[in-house]
Amino acid sequence: MASILLIDDSKSTALAVRFELERAGHDVVAVEDGVKALEILLKKKVDLVILDLFMPVMNGWEFLDSKSGLAGIAPIPVIVYSAYSGIPQPFPAGQKITVIEKPQELSVVTKTVNHVLQGLSA
Repeated sequence: MASILLIDDSKSTALAVRFELERAGHDVVAVEDGVKALEILLKKKVDLVILDLFMPVMNGWEFLDSKSGLAGIAPIPVIVYSAYSGIPQPFPAGQKITVIEKPQELSVVTKTVNHVLQGLSA
């Protein structure tokens, strides 16, 4: 079982993804913006982040920049799960990022999560 931080401002998407991942045995904390996500990272060990890019308060790119600057936080793999294709900006260097374009079958999200997590234990 992995601890997953899901960051998405769409309540319906977050609910569906959270339900699917919890059904697969993972512990999921869902928040709607990058600021709340950073607060979680400072309090809880997280194995994986699933991140939407376009959100209010702090978007996905701002979250990635802020996350990389957190002292004492080990690198955490990120799955970008966004409806925007052709991501216009490069991601911060040194971060393991996998991209899934929305909409996507939830089974694909779960398979991708499991694949990324398996890479951590290899």
